[in-house]
Amino acid sequence: MKDQIEALYRVYMNHLTEEQIAKIIVQSLLLRMIEGDKDYISSSQLTMTALNLGNEHKDRFGYLLDPNVFMTDKAIYIYNQVKTFDLGSSSIDDLGIIFEGLMSRADAQKLGAFYTPPSLAMLVIKIALLGKNRDIKIYDPAMGTAGLLLLAHKHISRVMETCEVEYYGQEFNPTSWKVACINALIHQMDYNFGWRPGDTISNPLHPELRADIILANPPYNQKGWDTHLNLSTDPRFKDLPKPPSNNGNFAWILHCLYHLKDDGIACIIMANGALTTSQKDELAVREYLVKQDLVEAIITLPPKLFMSTSIPCSIWVINKAKARAGKMLLIDLASQGTPINRKQNEIRDDVIERVIDQLGKWRAGEEIEELAFLVDIDHATVQDKKFSLSPGQYQEVDTTYESISEQSFMEKISEMIYNFERLAEEEKRLTAQVIQNLKNLKYGDADNDER
Repeated sequence: MKDQIEALYRVYMNHLTEEQIAKIIVQSLLLRMIEGDKDYISSSQLTMTALNLGNEHKDRFGYLLDPNVFMTDKAIYIYNQVKTFDLGSSSIDDLGIIFEGLMSRADAQKLGAFYTPPSLAMLVIKIALLGKNRDIKIYDPAMGTAGLLLLAHKHISRVMETCEVEYYGQEFNPTSWKVACINALIHQMDYNFGWRPGDTISNPLHPELRADIILANPPYNQKGWDTHLNLSTDPRFKDLPKPPSNNGNFAWILHCLYHLKDDGIACIIMANGALTTSQKDELAVREYLVKQDLVEAIITLPPKLFMSTSIPCSIWVINKAKARAGKMLLIDLASQGTPINRKQNEIRDDVIERVIDQLGKWRAGEEIEELAFLVDIDHATVQDKKFSLSPGQYQEVDTTYESISEQSFMEKISEMIYNFERLAEEEKRLTAQVIQNLKNLKYGDADNDER
């Protein structure tokens, strides 16, 4: 089918834009999937079909259809070509890839600008599912094209066949949101991604949701996240320490915390700066999370996992029903990355399984292996370290230039950049305030002279 689609592009590039062709093919494939192999022959019939889906389809799929794309003869001809495609010869995964590529072309932009790499996604999913064996609700508040949810669905389908799962998500980018909906449709997921795209922090579309599992890779260091919020009345933030306006990392963590069930678990991928920042408001939130015994584990990750960013990252495991009260587990995977090319690393399956095995044993109170990347600490120790959650703070390491790891170096650089940005912003604010004060003095003296 990929070859047939590319052939349509070659034929019609002189008559239609790439974006127009992609939209026509996407809409044609969707109608094929939703309505079957009906013999549509005219623009008006296609338009009416798209506008008048049966009740069993309209609520769920109607928002994905735009009947206006079928208003020309060329569009009708492309539809008739798509009607001949053998969808049965394409696997579900292949069809998902085709749709994602088409949606990217249809909106003339690349999707997945911040894509969670598969090995990291699988580590997050397996941590979250550890010990879960019943029907569950899974939520991704910053789902992108629903890659994390889709991988979770595939994994659960293989290893937990009798488990019923509902998938919830929200996404701000309209193109990514549409691809997420189409992915869920193709893979027959029981999903609710909201009735439209929207900003999760300022306008949550699932305000009453309480999830068993939250998987999240939200935007890092987001500025102005609270612009349209009243934090004194918003139930997610009103009785808690407030994250600073110039960085939304902890706003995402608190959002996830609010949407967890009483026995729920959240795995949140976050920039490493959140582990050690001494910025007053962020430190207050981190201290709150530790003292409330909500942080079960922190897993710092190998460098170069992401193609789109070099920011060092970690996984926060937030667990409302911790098996070991008053304890946390810090896992350092800095040296556990395996190169897949010159620019990118991955986390091997055997490393993932070792982490899951040791986390399970630690939860059960069993003795864990003395592995270099496992550190068992208690809250008193964390308090002595000013609530830093970086594993490197709790390990005796040789910090000479020759032995310092790339990850440790990147963590230090990341923290320095993180603190420098805040100092620069504070300098800018104070400079503006001094200038304004001088102006006020100038005009005040002028008024006195006149009197």
